[in-house]
Amino acid sequence: MSQLQVMTPEFPLKAIIHKRLGLPAAMPILLLLALLYRGLENLPHEIFGTVLFAPFGWHIAVNRAWFTNLFWGRYDTRRTFTLALHLLQITNVAVLLVASIVISKSALEFLPVSDSIYLRDVHWFAAYWVMIIVGAHVGLHWTRVMAMARTTLRLTPWNPARALALRAAACSRPPSDCGVASFWAYGTS
Repeated sequence: MSQLQVMTPEFPLKAIIHKRLGLPAAMPILLLLALLYRGLENLPHEIFGTVLFAPFGWHIAVNRAWFTNLFWGRYDTRRTFTLALHLLQITNVAVLLVASIVISKSALEFLPVSDSIYLRDVHWFAAYWVMIIVGAHVGLHWTRVMAMARTTLRLTPWNPARALALRAAACSRPPSDCGVASFWAYGTS
């Protein structure tokens, strides 16, 4: 018997969980790890930052219908704000990508591009704005994110104990300290 014939019914569910929840969850984790520049040194910082662009590209590809629907429908305040935020995020990530390629000292050192101290400031500035805008982006789509997670994981709509545990995890210190510690290390206090 081949391996395909003995697959369990859970296999498609595992693939869906990895695709629908794993990749989107990887983006903020990779972003937080990339922000730990002082704690991880340059090579891991560049590796996490470079790897971050793969799920970001996947996210754009999966949500490409958003781009095709830009010229359809009425624009109220929320839709206008969402459009501005998304366009700002795309522009900011593009600036971050270009600056990252130019100032790379480890992962892309083979590229014949001259370094610039000004681009380092642009890179630093864009990286922290990416973090802020990602938070706003997730906040705008939080209801959809939770509905997708609930459906994918086959959870009941409301469970007070689970809600409390998830809120405690979201407010835990280690994830929030990653960006704060790195921001503090750059002397912006």
